Amino acid sequence: MTELVAHRAGNEPERVVPAVAVADAIELDLHLLRGRLDVRHSKVIWPLRVYWERGQGLLPDQRPPAFDEIVAVVPADTHL
Repeated sequence: MTELVAHRAGNEPERVVPAVAVADAIELDLHLLRGRLDVRHSKVIWPLRVYWERGQGLLPDQRPPAFDEIVAVVPADTHL
Protein backbone atom coordinates (compact mmCIF):
# COMPACT_ATOMS: atom_id res chain seq x y z
CA MET A 1 0.00 0.00 0.00
CA THR A 2 1.27 3.46 -0.90
CA GLU A 3 1.32 6.05 1.84
CA LEU A 4 0.76 9.71 1.04
CA VAL A 5 2.97 11.98 3.15
CA ALA A 6 2.15 15.68 3.52
CA HIS A 7 5.62 17.17 3.11
CA ARG A 8 6.26 20.16 5.43
CA ALA A 9 2.56 20.35 6.35
CA GLY A 10 3.40 19.77 10.00
CA ASN A 11 5.57 22.84 10.22
CA GLU A 12 2.59 25.18 10.70
CA PRO A 13 -0.35 24.39 13.03
CA GLU A 14 -2.96 25.81 10.62
CA ARG A 15 -1.82 23.44 7.84
CA VAL A 16 -2.05 20.20 9.88
CA VAL A 17 -5.82 19.62 9.83
CA PRO A 18 -6.26 20.15 6.05
CA ALA A 19 -3.25 17.91 5.39
CA VAL A 20 -4.61 15.10 7.59
CA ALA A 21 -7.78 15.11 5.50
CA VAL A 22 -5.86 13.96 2.40
CA ALA A 23 -2.61 12.36 3.65
CA ASP A 24 -1.69 9.26 5.63
CA ALA A 25 1.23 10.92 7.45
CA ILE A 26 2.47 14.40 8.30
CA GLU A 27 6.14 15.30 7.90
CA LEU A 28 7.75 17.63 10.44
CA ASP A 29 11.15 19.33 10.35
CA LEU A 30 12.43 19.22 13.94
CA HIS A 31 15.39 21.26 15.22
CA LEU A 32 16.69 21.41 18.78
CA LEU A 33 17.63 25.00 19.61
CA ARG A 34 18.47 26.15 23.14
CA GLY A 35 16.68 23.20 24.73
CA ARG A 36 13.49 23.61 22.71
CA LEU A 37 12.22 21.50 19.81
CA ASP A 38 11.34 23.93 17.02
CA VAL A 39 9.26 22.81 14.06
CA ARG A 40 10.61 24.63 11.01
CA HIS A 41 12.20 24.14 7.64
CA SER A 42 14.20 27.37 7.78
CA LYS A 43 17.78 27.58 8.98
CA VAL A 44 19.08 29.78 11.81
CA ILE A 45 21.93 32.27 11.57
CA TRP A 46 23.63 31.60 14.90
CA PRO A 47 23.81 33.28 17.44
CA LEU A 48 21.42 35.92 16.15
CA ARG A 49 18.43 33.57 15.83
CA VAL A 50 17.64 35.08 12.46
CA TYR A 51 15.83 32.64 10.18
CA TRP A 52 16.47 32.22 6.47
CA GLU A 53 15.14 29.98 3.74
CA ARG A 54 16.76 29.21 0.40
CA GLY A 55 14.92 31.13 -2.29
CA GLN A 56 13.27 33.47 0.23
CA GLY A 57 16.25 35.02 1.99
CA LEU A 58 15.76 36.36 5.50
CA LEU A 59 12.37 35.61 7.00
CA PRO A 60 10.20 37.91 9.13
CA ASP A 61 11.04 37.96 12.83
CA GLN A 62 8.70 35.25 14.08
CA ARG A 63 9.17 32.35 16.43
CA PRO A 64 8.54 28.96 14.82
CA PRO A 65 6.02 26.72 16.58
CA ALA A 66 7.26 24.33 19.26
CA PHE A 67 6.76 20.59 18.80
CA ASP A 68 4.07 20.46 21.51
CA GLU A 69 2.10 23.22 19.71
CA ILE A 70 1.94 21.04 16.59
CA VAL A 71 1.12 17.85 18.49
CA ALA A 72 -1.78 19.65 20.19
CA VAL A 73 -3.61 19.99 16.83
CA VAL A 74 -2.68 16.61 15.30
CA PRO A 75 -5.40 13.93 15.54
CA ALA A 76 -4.30 11.00 17.74
CA ASP A 77 -4.23 8.40 14.93
CA THR A 78 -2.00 10.48 12.62
CA HIS A 79 1.49 9.28 11.74
CA LEU A 80 4.21 11.88 12.16
